[in-house]
Amino acid sequence: MSGTIALPKPLSAYAANPASAAGGGRLPQGLVAPAQARAQAQPARPAAAPPPPGAKGKSPFELLLVQYYRSQVKPGQTRITIPMHEAAQHFNLYPAPANIKAFGDWFNQCDRAGVLGPMEIKLSATASVRKDLPNDANKVRALQAALARRGYAVTPNGVYDGATERAVLAFKKAYGLTEAYRTPDGRPAVNTFADERVQAAILKVS
Repeated sequence: MSGTIALPKPLSAYAANPASAAGGGRLPQGLVAPAQARAQAQPARPAAAPPPPGAKGKSPFELLLVQYYRSQVKPGQTRITIPMHEAAQHFNLYPAPANIKAFGDWFNQCDRAGVLGPMEIKLSATASVRKDLPNDANKVRALQAALARRGYAVTPNGVYDGATERAVLAFKKAYGLTEAYRTPDGRPAVNTFADERVQAAILKVS
């Protein structure tokens, strides 16, 4: 499968640090290998420099792509073109432009208020990205209590832990709550996040 993905804006429109490029918004803090994730637990750093002109308003997925592929940019290059199959392989997706866009749309929404999920977003077997916006502990506790009533092995502790991830994943599979993007085998993806749609289904009195 061939094809490329061209980011819609010149590289100069994006900041080197996706958090600073958010213009004050909340964004994932960067692509890291799982083995390196613990090494990122460092003291707070000084405030980032103001974003360059045009950086505000760019999507988290665009910024993530720029950050990850920045090492491939040659001096003087103003745009970056990513081989579609490479992006699909990295993000563990079915290699079609519409599917990668669908994943990007999901990624752009997974770190907003109202969405519950793990603080580490696994993008592939070798890479993950940290979620910036914390979960609402009260909503997590209510979700866990509802899952426990349904027979899932979950403790209502307000922390979106591994047991909660497994329970949410099992529930979504059982009730066909899939995402708009597809996995490499072409099937609709199911992940461990609980957006408003999933929360309503779990909390609904059966």
